[in-house]
Amino acid sequence: VVAEDAATLVYLANQACVTLHAGLFRIDRIDPPDMMVLDLDPSADDFTKVRTETVRLLDDGVAAYNRGEFAAAAEHLKNAARMALNNFRVHYYLGLALTGDRRPAEAVQALEVALDLEPANAQAHVAMGNARLGQGDPDEAAAAFVRALKLCAELPAGLDGIARVYESQG
Repeated sequence: VVAEDAATLVYLANQACVTLHAGLFRIDRIDPPDMMVLDLDPSADDFTKVRTETVRLLDDGVAAYNRGEFAAAAEHLKNAARMALNNFRVHYYLGLALTGDRRPAEAVQALEVALDLEPANAQAHVAMGNARLGQGDPDEAAAAFVRALKLCAELPAGLDGIARVYESQG
């Protein structure tokens, strides 16, 4: 059955053919929702394949990032992020790769997901500060670096980030 109108959709819902999920959005940004989940429930074998492919994409992305191949890293990591929505490491490295590829707006989005998953990760706050600096937003960058330093007062990258913010403001 293809639901091409509201009446058919109502019929299918009444038959318990449609699984309704709560809207997926961040509490501070209700409209528009920023994520859609399709619940396809693959077989147990398919989950193993998805996990294996996700790990391969993550490893390839991190390796490309470490070689300074930021665009290639971002592509691997974007594909991994599609399969691993709740994986901090995937979103963190995606943010780093996008920052390195001079795509700070996309980096901020990836790092927001990473920080939603691990808000106490000081390095992720530093990465957010760097992405915000790349956007030309020293106030948000400073706030991110301060959050990092509150988590780890002697973090060299956080201290360096604050110094770069002050330098950028003349």
